Amino acid sequence: MMDGSTPILVKRISSNLISANANFLAAGLAVFALTPVYVFSLGPTLFGFWSVLLSILAYMSTFDAGLPLYITRTIAGASGDPSIGAQRPVLATAFTVYLAICLLLLAAAAAAGIWPSWSSILPEGAGQDAAVLFLMLALYLGFSYLSKFFTGICNGHHDYAYPNYISVLTVGLQAAAAYALLAAGHGLRGLVLSYALAGAVNAAIKFGYCRQRYGPLELRLRWPQSAVALSMAKFCLGIFVTTVGGQIILNTDNLLIARMLSLELVTAYAINFQIVLYMSLIFQRLPDVLFPTYAGLDVHRDRSALCTLFIESSVCSLAGYAGFALLYALFAERFFEVWIGASHFVGRSVAWVILAFFFCQTFIHSHAVLLLSKARLRQVVAWNIAEALLNVMLSVAFAAAYGVLGVAIGSLLANLATNFIALPLQIRREIGLPIGRQLRAILMPIAPPLALLLAAGSALRGTMAELSGPAIIGCMVIASLTYAALVGMLLGRKRRQFYYTHAAGLFGLAGLSTVRS
Repeated sequence: MMDGSTPILVKRISSNLISANANFLAAGLAVFALTPVYVFSLGPTLFGFWSVLLSILAYMSTFDAGLPLYITRTIAGASGDPSIGAQRPVLATAFTVYLAICLLLLAAAAAAGIWPSWSSILPEGAGQDAAVLFLMLALYLGFSYLSKFFTGICNGHHDYAYPNYISVLTVGLQAAAAYALLAAGHGLRGLVLSYALAGAVNAAIKFGYCRQRYGPLELRLRWPQSAVALSMAKFCLGIFVTTVGGQIILNTDNLLIARMLSLELVTAYAINFQIVLYMSLIFQRLPDVLFPTYAGLDVHRDRSALCTLFIESSVCSLAGYAGFALLYALFAERFFEVWIGASHFVGRSVAWVILAFFFCQTFIHSHAVLLLSKARLRQVVAWNIAEALLNVMLSVAFAAAYGVLGVAIGSLLANLATNFIALPLQIRREIGLPIGRQLRAILMPIAPPLALLLAAGSALRGTMAELSGPAIIGCMVIASLTYAALVGMLLGRKRRQFYYTHAAGLFGLAGLSTVRS
């Protein structure tokens, strides 16, 4: 049964969910709108080099892995204390670490920028700008780290909405600056500068918001207390290893293609991969938003509520992603012809493999978020390392024989062989939810509508090949809404309220509701 505090919780989760979706929708729209501009302004070679740079930045962005979650979990578990006074030792230690990371990044970028061999390695049009590029990228990463520090404070108070809307604002700023600088002929340097400017604005506004909302932060260097440092190091080490493993899985492919094939193929693969990645991120927002709620329920040992929220959020996320991504896989070739040119489509087989990879990732993500909220890291870390290593070995082996398709197949097989089994087993141990029930309750409800969508999409592919770009997008929107309604009808009366209110929140029409257990 719901208690008196439930309406407040529902309202809070609703606004958090809608703002998180708005953030990723803005990022996704920026990708769709600006990718053609980037490709045509930079050319396939420089854009492929930019994709490789982004993969390297993704690795470097893991240096603070675990710190935002540690801050969030500490504040979320502080029994609703509206101030941040009790958490000052944690915040002081975290801020000291963040500042040290930023200084190390700037020093490394300065050293790399003056390395004399860069001009012979970088593609034409980037070599002479090496020092400036690296320094601006280091500034962008540094501002991103500081932004995550302030976001972790807000998330600990279940305050996702305003930080997300600040991020929406800075996404728009970055897109506008990138478009203007590329149009002015500043090339790759202008693109990197737009990221650095947006990162600075993002960090500054979030700092002002935290200071106004939660009082003076007293951001100064302090020698950390031993108990705080030990607890933080233990938690962050596990998250760091897990996150590095995840980044290897998600970003090694670009590096392998660049090393074994060409930067032009990196461009094509990265564009396809990025589109499906943003689809999966949109439907992973619900588990992410529920992270502090999971942490609070864990403190109160409420296993029943944990199981209910876990199952329902997993069904909603996976159902939504599966339907939208299936539409993409069916009509991706025609979409690329209209959007950016068929030459940047890597092939239908690769599109289907990437789709299957992220289908597994979306299923896994729900499990990982629940386990991280309980700070159960040992098994997650072990399997993530195994998956990362297996991903590299299989991708290299298959790339030699099958090129880009082999890289994608290697990633998919590594995914299936590890986490798809390991994390459900860990969930069973942690909250007593059997694997059979997990599979039945999460996967089976979406199978019938997914099969119907596949059949209808396959029948319409020939007809849609003759339609214009706007007509195709309109048909996909109609098909998506129809699919969402069909899933809701087939889910059953008990979970229909949860699903419909989540779907409405996804489209920004209403908030998330809860389920009576």
